[in-house]
Amino acid sequence: MSEVGASRLLREKSPYLQQHADNVVDWYPWGEEAFEKAKSEEKPIFLSIGYSTCHWCHVMERESFMDREVGEYLNAHFVSIKVDRETRPDVDDLYLNFVQRTTGQSGWPLTVFLTPDGTPFLGGTYFPHPPRFGRAGFLQILERVNQAWTGDREALIQDAKSLIEELAQENELQKSDKVPGRAVLQAAVGRLGEQYDDKHGGFGSSPKFPSPPTLDFLLRYARTENDPQVEEMVMRTLRAIAEGGIRDHLEGGFHRYSTDRMWLVPHFEKMLYDQSQLVSLYSKAYAWKKEPLYREAAVSTLDYLEKRMKSPLGGFYSAEDADSVVPGSQDEHAEGAFYVWRTEELRSVLTAEELQTAKRSFGVTEEGNARGDVSGELTGENVLFLAQGELPEELVPKLLEARNKRPRPARDDKILTEWNALLAVAYFDAFRYLGESEYLSTGRGILQFIEERMVVEGELRRSFLEGSAQVPAFAVDHAQLVGAYLTLFECTGEVKALERARHWQSIMDELFWEEGYFDTRSESALLYRRKSLFDGATPTAGSQAALNLLLFYELTGEERYLDRYESLMKSVGSAVETSPTALSGVLASLVQWYGSHRSAILISGTEEWKELLLRDYRPSLALLLVGTESDRGSLEEWVSFLPDWSSEPTLYLCQDFVCELPIRDLKDAKEQLGP
Repeated sequence: MSEVGASRLLREKSPYLQQHADNVVDWYPWGEEAFEKAKSEEKPIFLSIGYSTCHWCHVMERESFMDREVGEYLNAHFVSIKVDRETRPDVDDLYLNFVQRTTGQSGWPLTVFLTPDGTPFLGGTYFPHPPRFGRAGFLQILERVNQAWTGDREALIQDAKSLIEELAQENELQKSDKVPGRAVLQAAVGRLGEQYDDKHGGFGSSPKFPSPPTLDFLLRYARTENDPQVEEMVMRTLRAIAEGGIRDHLEGGFHRYSTDRMWLVPHFEKMLYDQSQLVSLYSKAYAWKKEPLYREAAVSTLDYLEKRMKSPLGGFYSAEDADSVVPGSQDEHAEGAFYVWRTEELRSVLTAEELQTAKRSFGVTEEGNARGDVSGELTGENVLFLAQGELPEELVPKLLEARNKRPRPARDDKILTEWNALLAVAYFDAFRYLGESEYLSTGRGILQFIEERMVVEGELRRSFLEGSAQVPAFAVDHAQLVGAYLTLFECTGEVKALERARHWQSIMDELFWEEGYFDTRSESALLYRRKSLFDGATPTAGSQAALNLLLFYELTGEERYLDRYESLMKSVGSAVETSPTALSGVLASLVQWYGSHRSAILISGTEEWKELLLRDYRPSLALLLVGTESDRGSLEEWVSFLPDWSSEPTLYLCQDFVCELPIRDLKDAKEQLGP
């Protein structure tokens, strides 16, 4: 790369872009400079999108972007742009949708070729260099694209514009005249049941992702509908994930996904959004079933986050890499090098008796238990999993001490509003369902960080690094922040939390609402404004907003939240009926919508009364904890069905905003709440 090109990326507040500063490719960040160069030189744009902890992104960098022949060809015939998908999810979503539509595949690195005005005409994911895996080599792809561009350019441009117009039209949601019916819930459960792996848990074959939004929907459905078959699907999947190699049993936390059906061999990056949502899921599952494995999975994950991912300022970093330096090598990187074990290494760390315990408890074998995700052959390496369902705690200190001598995977130190809001929810859920008070203060600290560091002149920002907040926040950042404040309000009754939830909801509505929630603001410079429908590893803005709006309504009785929720549901009605399993957050809100609409209002509650309401998982019961007469006075402006103040603990159970007689005896309260 030229010195100018290197300095362009080094000036960027993205670890991913900075990683590529020494490439041969003359990279530009996303922005006007790159597009003006492409227009003035009449060159196509090569767009590469990824993230700093992505294994195959690293592979493509080493093979292609560090290769002189490839780099010089790109520099001669293309204008190359590098984008961090975590900082710019709007750019990523737009072009990911194009690649998914044209190839049937998606993932990262995302490789897209654009006209100088940003219109995509060809895309894919990882391309090898040189050719292998039965795939064309990246240099061959570049040569073909250049030939097409210098050949019949006008036809290529016209075809590209036609396709993007078609995609833009598809994004205009076909509005229904009613909220989707209960049948979509049953249809989604039925389809997930068909995909369910009743031997290993999870859905489909391989690769297997934890898919927290899907599991959250099923958990809500099973509890609300008292459905034992759905309960079994969720619980077996949660057990399999917690016992499998996808979980780090020495330090805590979960890897991104499993390359096999058994949840054994993962792709080893650790993403903050996975940790956050899985902590919430395991906390809720523990509250319902009281299975120790679920509690331990949640607690150990939070312990890992506190030790490795928390910034001194109170926010949490984004991810740890899949790759690291192979122990004993000069600079050889390999995926999972920090985590896997060869038997001879275990033999040098453990006694003979302890090694036998490791073989029984962790599934260790002499030949290794891990298979390569490309070759399918045993690699000689072992991934630790709970072969007998229990952690051999006596081995953990020795193994952890030995592993910590290895080169640590790199960490992405940027802090994202969306992911930190998800983590705040996780801490509040852990406080609520596990009863650990320190989790409440940590969650509050995350929200304080967001308010103090991620808000600039009243505007929420997306990303924080090196002391400054960057990129105006997207709809999903606002939606998750609202969700975090609502969760805090249910856990504590803090009036300030409800105030901030209302504030950020109003901002979200102002910036993004138009018969549904756009992902981006009206001034977005992209080809068209998208309304992302389908949940991925995290909920879309619309999915989270659906849950938020319905909870607002159930907590306050304000009709405007109900009107906005119903309008949102009508805007996605056709999509949810066509592809119900793709809109997990919408389905989760519909579980609530068709549930009991019950509320519990606790006045002057003692800790014993609060625990009665907080420690059980009752997704269909909205909670209002009113601690002081002053709080009641503040809430009266927003909550239409508040009972009178009482200085002694008093519980009101309400149905559709009509409250029953007060309950002042704890035993009576337990009986009327039910299991």
